[in-house]
Parts: sequence; C-alpha cells; structure tokens
Amino acid sequence: TLACNTGSCSLYHQPCRPSAWSEWGACSCAPGSATRTRSYVEADAGGQACDLVLAETRPCQTDQESWQKCEVQDCEISAWSEWKSCTKSCEGGMTERDRRVVKHASVGGQPCNVAQNQLMEVKPCGEGSCDVVKDCEDGAWGEW
Repeated sequence: TLACNTGSCSLYHQPCRPSAWSEWGACSCAPGSATRTRSYVEADAGGQACDLVLAETRPCQTDQESWQKCEVQDCEISAWSEWKSCTKSCEGGMTERDRRVVKHASVGGQPCNVAQNQLMEVKPCGEGSCDVVKDCEDGAWGEW
C-alpha cells in the first residue's frame, strides 16, 4: 500500500518570514563591537520552518575617534538585608543577613575586593532556655 493525502490541504503555505535587520547599534566602548537584530513570524502549518540568525555582531572601526568613551564603574555592593528569623526560639539558634554585588567594576573601576564570606553574616540567637513543663498533671474528666 502507498500512503496518500499526507500533505497539508492548504494551497497557500506561508514560510518563515524574517523582518528586516535593524540598524547597527552604537559601538561598545573601546574598541568594542556593534550589533544588529531581527525577528520573524513563524511559518504557517506546512510552511518552511525558521532556522535564522537573529543577531549579528561586527567589530567597530579601528579608528579611535569612533570609539565611545568607556564610563568607569566602581564596584557597587548592596546594603545589608534585615536579619532573617532565628532558626530556634530557645537553646541556641542562628540568624543571618546578606548583601550582594549590584554592579561589578568596569575596566579602571574600583574592584569589589570582597570574599564570599563577606557577603553574609551569621550570629547566634534564641539563646535563652526553653520553658518546659516537667511534671505532667492528670486533669479531671470533663462533662460529657
């Protein structure tokens, strides 16, 4: 037997339809590169699927006059978070707070110079003794 009628019934298959390329973006700072992008509309059922490059990058001119000036960015670290809830309310728990690197330094900027252990603080909490009823008392039965 031969298979038949296996194709799409549509006479108007729309293949993948790419948009035009965007303009080249500005060169990143010294010496850097520029990028352009495009998008696409996916193919209709039965149309040729997309297999497209959606971004292209090229080196910028070697002429230093065309380079953007690089802004110097120092490392930026967030403020300490609030202390988290204590892990135990009595007999020795722990609490912690943290901070994070918000922006890394760019070339020429002041680096973060913080070790991972300088991004978190831990301290003891809940150090009091737990109140425990030591002697069990048998209560009277209630009314039915």
